[in-house]
Amino acid sequence: MNKKFLGSVSLLFSLLLFFLFLPLTSPVSATTINVTTTDDEINSDEDCSLREAIQAANTDTAVDDCPAGETEDTIEIPAGTYTLTIEGQDEDENQTGDLDIKEGTLTINGEGSSNTIIQAGTSGGINGNGIDRVFDMTSQNEILDLVLTLGNISVANGNCQTNCSGGGIHNENGSSSLTITESSFLGNYAANGGGILFNGGTLTITNSSILNNSTPGYGAGIADDSGATITISNSTISGNTAQGDGGGVYGADLTITEATISGNTTDGAGGGIYLWPAVTTITDTLISGNYAGAGGGVANAGGLLTLLGSTVASNQANSGGGLESRFGPSGQDPILVITSSTITNNLADENAGGIYNTATLDMTDSTVTYNEASNYGGGIYNLDGTTITTSTVSNNTAGGGGGIYNEENADLDVLGSDISNNTAGGGGGLANSQGGIFIVTDTTISGNSAN
Repeated sequence: MNKKFLGSVSLLFSLLLFFLFLPLTSPVSATTINVTTTDDEINSDEDCSLREAIQAANTDTAVDDCPAGETEDTIEIPAGTYTLTIEGQDEDENQTGDLDIKEGTLTINGEGSSNTIIQAGTSGGINGNGIDRVFDMTSQNEILDLVLTLGNISVANGNCQTNCSGGGIHNENGSSSLTITESSFLGNYAANGGGILFNGGTLTITNSSILNNSTPGYGAGIADDSGATITISNSTISGNTAQGDGGGVYGADLTITEATISGNTTDGAGGGIYLWPAVTTITDTLISGNYAGAGGGVANAGGLLTLLGSTVASNQANSGGGLESRFGPSGQDPILVITSSTITNNLADENAGGIYNTATLDMTDSTVTYNEASNYGGGIYNLDGTTITTSTVSNNTAGGGGGIYNEENADLDVLGSDISNNTAGGGGGLANSQGGIFIVTDTTISGNSAN
């Protein structure tokens, strides 16, 4: 028999065996559930409410006129205001109070944050009439792969007070994922995490707004105290109010890009952002008009904070009007790296109008200008090790050390920089406390004045 023919038969037989034993994969099943009423109900009146749609997705069964959910579901919500009215907190089966999300992969999509509003009451804040928080991503460890996407909606007026966190949405599941796009969280209130409490897992916020949320605890806008990975881009966090740390954001593993963090307040530390020990990068972001007891713009408590191409402006605090880099809760040394950024027009009632550094500060190609401190360090107050390279420290004002105050036993190294036109009662450009060490190389010090 022809050898070429035998070879062809052998090849065809081998290919047949290959395809016969390929693993069979089933396509992912998905359902779109269309909400048809703004009423908050779970009954059998031949329509599909938002609560019923979520229940159909949670249970993969038909609920009222909502079709059964499957592996991946999308709930489409038309324009309208959807107010939760079935009272009853501390219930996790989506029957009363908040909307309990238990489905493995779910997308909830509206028709724009100004058009599709999901609210727990008609008024927000501590005195609001919200019946519960708005969303709850189930309980800790109940589902290990919960994936939720919220798009084009507003989440408003959640009210979650006694031992209850996350007024807009709550998650305690370390393996969960939440993506928020083109959405707003407005006027929510909770014991911690007024707008969002996301402990563990992955939180991604894009083109969204976190506005006017409040808490008597920490993280009025967003809170995480369990090591979630949080990414915020092209978003605004503004007007949030806390009594604990973190007026705007309380977290650790943060990446913030092209965002605005403004007008947030706290009696504690970190008017705009409070960071506990981890790694945070803030890029091309405006941090402005925030107020705190310490760290008006940002308080970095024992972590590594990198500030790139950003502006910290017009913030106020007792100490560290713009930025305060302080020891962590267990004594961790903070590291602050500032590159190509501007620290300007910040105010401290005590020390450090611009930057308060307790451990390591490395600043390059940046400007510290027009900051003011009543006591020491109008621009920078250094308690440990600061290196300033090719930067400008100018037009700052303080009682002592208008530009820079170098504390006792601290190290200061200034290279190729400009320290000019600063004003103080003593040490207009630079004041060095007894025992402080400073080295100035290729640097201009001019136009400074002291009484």
